[in-house]
Formats: sequence, structure tokens, C-alpha cells
Amino acid sequence: MIKKVATCFVAGSILPPVLTKLVLQPMYSPKPIFDEINALRTEMDQVGWIVRHEEESRGLSGDALYAPTSLYQGWH
Repeated sequence: MIKKVATCFVAGSILPPVLTKLVLQPMYSPKPIFDEINALRTEMDQVGWIVRHEEESRGLSGDALYAPTSLYQGWH
């Protein structure tokens, strides 16, 4: 009886995380959404650097310049 209870307890504590990791997570993974967000973030950052270089070419400098987010947040 104790062996059966212990087996059920071990199976009940091991099977749910394994099923979640191997079955449910791949089925409902939002990875494509995060990839799209990362691509948009990269494109926005590139546009920000283009704007910054254009402002520098017009003679602006220092605090007057637009600063792309990656300059401060280190995404690259």
C-alpha cells in the first residue's frame, strides 16, 4: 500500500511539469510574437540612428540630439 501511494505521489509530482514542458509549452509558445517584436525594435533602433546622424550633419549636437533606445538600454 505504501509503495503504491509513493509511486502515485512521485508520478503526480513529476508528470505535470514534464507534460507542460514537452507538450503544452511548444504548442502555445509565443516565440514568433517575440521574434516580430525584436525585429520591430531593431528596425526602430536603426531609424533612430539614421535620424541621429542626420541631426549631426545639420550641426546639432549634445542634448539636442535624438538618442536611440539602444544607446541607453544595451539591446545590441
